[in-house]
Amino acid sequence: MTASPILFVHEDPEVAGRWRSVLEKSLIEVCVVATVGEGLRESRMTRFGAVVLAEDLLPTPQGQNLVELCLDGLDPISLIVLTNRFDAANSVELRGRGAFEYLDANIAESEIQSLADRLDHFLSDVETPRSLRRDLRLQERVHYLGLHLNQLGDLDSLSRTVVDSFVDICGADAAILWADLNGRGELRFIASAGVEGVEWRVPILRLGEATGEQILRSGNAYSRETDDEGKRLTVQWPLMHRGEVVGVLKVLGVNARHQSSELDAAMRHLVDATALALTALQAQEVRGSSFLHSYNCYSRAYFEDCFFRDALRRSAGYQP
Repeated sequence: MTASPILFVHEDPEVAGRWRSVLEKSLIEVCVVATVGEGLRESRMTRFGAVVLAEDLLPTPQGQNLVELCLDGLDPISLIVLTNRFDAANSVELRGRGAFEYLDANIAESEIQSLADRLDHFLSDVETPRSLRRDLRLQERVHYLGLHLNQLGDLDSLSRTVVDSFVDICGADAAILWADLNGRGELRFIASAGVEGVEWRVPILRLGEATGEQILRSGNAYSRETDDEGKRLTVQWPLMHRGEVVGVLKVLGVNARHQSSELDAAMRHLVDATALALTALQAQEVRGSSFLHSYNCYSRAYFEDCFFRDALRRSAGYQP
């Protein structure tokens, strides 16, 4: 088993004791604490290979600090979230953020043992070299992030998640999203993340030579160097639907050293997921508008008919 200890943060001593007993049988050193504050203190003194955290502690400010330490640090720590009530939507969202696993706290001991074996295999430099581990985390995160995008039911949440995710995953300075929401071929600004107060957030993006129109319309990413030393890149991805560009995602200040075929493939997957989520959201709004229009027409016709019948009865002196 890996020598990396596990930090277990849970307020229920019974749950903590049960998990600790099973993990220690697998020769895994476990540090158990009841509060996130204690967990943060322990993490400053010890390098943990994984953190097991109770879902109830996630919304607290210190809980968020611990999650960021696991997912956003220079050397990410595998995060496992335990819940008392499993929710597929929460699982998809957390794993889209980079969590290693989302599990019911009361799973069988055999499942805890299986998790320990899988975690040990993942954390072992012999079985899974660091570079491969990073690529696997990226692939799984992007997969679940794509699922999460299709759960978001409003444009603001969808667009904000997209730009924040690209800045985070690419390690970029900023990201901007334009989309054709009305089907008129006009790419309008929707959202941005990263560097504030700069001039590049144009309300309407017009494809041309400067934006790499020919490359984008073919469905490929267009990148160019943004400094003299070629260390930073600006990359644009087209959001394609049925052969047409329905949006453009632009990421600025990408570190050229971080570019790799694995990152390119992951970003392409996320771009495609964004295009699908946007078009699905549009279709949902169109269906809703069509239903509302039909309902309004029916209501107007019904009440006009009632009014006409009532007026006819009165004029004829009709008594029901």
